[in-house]
Amino acid sequence: MLWLDGISRMIVDARADIEAAITSPAVVAFDELRRQVQHLPHAVLFAFRRASGPHDTWMTATYRERDHKTERLMRDKAYEEYEASVQQRWPSSERNRQKREMVASQSREVWVRTTKSVLRCPAPTLFRSNFKMAPRLQTIANNLNSQAVTLLGTLRVSQPSVAAKSIAEATKSFDGILAEVAAAALMFSPGVLDRLTTLFEGEEFNGIRTRRLSYGIGISTDQGEEFSLRLPQGLQPLDFSLYERLRFEER
Repeated sequence: MLWLDGISRMIVDARADIEAAITSPAVVAFDELRRQVQHLPHAVLFAFRRASGPHDTWMTATYRERDHKTERLMRDKAYEEYEASVQQRWPSSERNRQKREMVASQSREVWVRTTKSVLRCPAPTLFRSNFKMAPRLQTIANNLNSQAVTLLGTLRVSQPSVAAKSIAEATKSFDGILAEVAAAALMFSPGVLDRLTTLFEGEEFNGIRTRRLSYGIGISTDQGEEFSLRLPQGLQPLDFSLYERLRFEER
């Protein structure tokens, strides 16, 4: 009971810091970016949404590529058949045909389609239209504060371990939501932007062109639409952990 009373008091005392995190520029920037991405070209937004679920988060695309191995095998086969026609003294018409085939094989191209997993969906909740960050944080904060106020000064709790587990899980959920800010900011790192640019070169994105921007990607369509997916001001990881603020590990 003393432990619960102490944690409850710390939750109440941390209210100002909790509210500061919820209203921080980073959270505001996340929700603004979440609104902006809803206007991405359909094929792009669909690719993000399809990979933003709880199961398969890989973003895939299909590419048309040269099959150099098959081309080499075809050239070798044509050369061997021509050599055999010469050594075995085949009729001149057949030798000439084999020679033409050998020459043609030198410039014959073989193309194949390959589906590749390019990257995992960055910041999945960013692409779910009903996942605003501030309201999710506020709901957890309000519930925690109500629970803390109720527990303060309570002499008897029927299941203190259940109450303690509920508080711990709520604080971890709060921190987990804040971690989405860091994931969204990471989407604008050079490595992720390079992989996104590669993704949009796939056949699923025909009619869509991309260009690298400073901290972002410019997207244009054949219909003349233009969109900039760029790191918004204020979007950076928060130096705040409610779980650590309440010092659970020390208890």
